[in-house]
Amino acid sequence: MRSTTYKYSILKYIHSAFLGESINIGILLYFPEEDRFIFKYSKNLKRIKSSYELKSEKIIRHYLQQIERKIRKISQLNSNNGFIFERDLDEFISRNILPNDETSLQFSKSKTSKTRFTDLEEASNSVAEKLLLDKFIYFQETLLKKTVKPINKFYNKLNTELNLVEKENKKLFFKDYQVTNNENGKEFKFEYGWQNGSLNLIKSINLNQDTSDKILNITFKHFGLFTALSDEAKRDNLRYDLFVSKPSEKSFFRDYDYSLSFLDNLSTVRIVEEEEIDNYTKKAIKALSI
Repeated sequence: MRSTTYKYSILKYIHSAFLGESINIGILLYFPEEDRFIFKYSKNLKRIKSSYELKSEKIIRHYLQQIERKIRKISQLNSNNGFIFERDLDEFISRNILPNDETSLQFSKSKTSKTRFTDLEEASNSVAEKLLLDKFIYFQETLLKKTVKPINKFYNKLNTELNLVEKENKKLFFKDYQVTNNENGKEFKFEYGWQNGSLNLIKSINLNQDTSDKILNITFKHFGLFTALSDEAKRDNLRYDLFVSKPSEKSFFRDYDYSLSFLDNLSTVRIVEEEEIDNYTKKAIKALSI
């Protein structure tokens, strides 16, 4: 099973630097392959209050929320500008998120590790639960257990109708197709691809999220990705087909519609909503059957 590499730094509440007393209160994770930061922190301070006499709970909450906002802003800048941060995570944290001084909240020296989870939210929750002893609920987990992902429906249908091994050998169908950006050499993976005059590369985007910020961050990230790969699309006659999952909560439909209109501005991109996947799959089967 493929593992995901990440860097992390633990945010500690330091009760006494002299005595070396501290408690884990948050964790910042950075996933180099996705160029993405995720920050998790304890939503209640019971563990701190039960261990120490806490006189500044509101101040600590304020700092945690400030850190969260800074990281969200950095993530948005990353998505819009394709910015990849310096490889020294400790220096980056001290300069952009929380100075390394004598205050009661301090990030630890960063470490590198790996996780079996490929979904970054699941990976972050798993690490946070171990280090913070809190329970983090992954919004998508229950939903994904009950339903088959649209991208899997596409593949399963093709697999029942076609000999995909034969199509792969003839370079008509592809799994995990890599497109390399000419300028920076970075590789981007697409779940599937199939030939129909152009090479149609499929990538799934899950906009079924529990906050507007998450929906927009995913949108901006992929807008930057496909903008960066526009020259490769023209050169190699590629088209990027996005399988987009719709939010289950109606309150996020407006964000979803905005995301679709935003991504639809890209000439190399075709959006395939969930209700359109069956027709899309039939067209792919028909093209590959010839």
